[in-house]
Amino acid sequence: MPTALETYSVNLPPTLIQKMDAISERLERSRDWALRQAVSSWVRQEEEKHRLILEALDDVDNGRLLEHSKIIEWAKNLNAETVLD
Repeated sequence: MPTALETYSVNLPPTLIQKMDAISERLERSRDWALRQAVSSWVRQEEEKHRLILEALDDVDNGRLLEHSKIIEWAKNLNAETVLD
């Protein structure tokens, strides 16, 4: 059984609509399909961001932290061939 859909109106700049239409045409999909894909992707991204924030806050609450100096040392060695512990 198909999922019920609701209509939602949004104002977008013409340049964004043109880009979206070009992509939709290239993919041989409708504008509605492209908008649903874009919104779905954004929602998943925001949900994942929220999950990661909660995970980080749990780390802080439980004392799983790194000293600032260790992070600076790690950042300075990003291109190094050896991995820091």
